[in-house]
Amino acid sequence: MAGLPVAQCRVDYAVTFSFDAPDGIYDLRISEDFAFVPAEGVEVVLSPETDPTGLGPVLACTRTSVVEALAFDDGHLTMSFADGSRLMVDSSQEYEPWMLSGPAKLLVVSTPGGALALWSEETT
Repeated sequence: MAGLPVAQCRVDYAVTFSFDAPDGIYDLRISEDFAFVPAEGVEVVLSPETDPTGLGPVLACTRTSVVEALAFDDGHLTMSFADGSRLMVDSSQEYEPWMLSGPAKLLVVSTPGGALALWSEETT
C-alpha cells in the first residue's frame, strides 16, 4: 500500500478509502470506532456508524498518499499518510472492524476475536 494515493473517501455506516494502484483499486472499509491523528497531532476517536458528521478530519486524507500500512496478526491496523496524519483501528471481539479488498479477489478481514483472514485468487 505504500505510495498509493487516496483517490476517494466515502461515508455510509462506515468510512471507505479507495486507493489507485497500477493493478486496480483497493478499498479499505472501516466500520468500527478508530483513532485518527491529523497532521496537527491531536488524536480524535471517530465513529463511522454513530457519528458520520464527526468524520470530517479524516476526509483530508483524500489528497495524500500512504506512507505505511500495517495489519497485525491480532487484527489491528495502523496506517500513516504523507501529510503526517495516521489512523489506528483496534481489533474486536465481536465484529469485523475493518476489511481491505482489491484486485485478484484480494480480501483481508480483521475477524471477530482478534485475528486476520486473507483470501485471494492465489489462495482459493
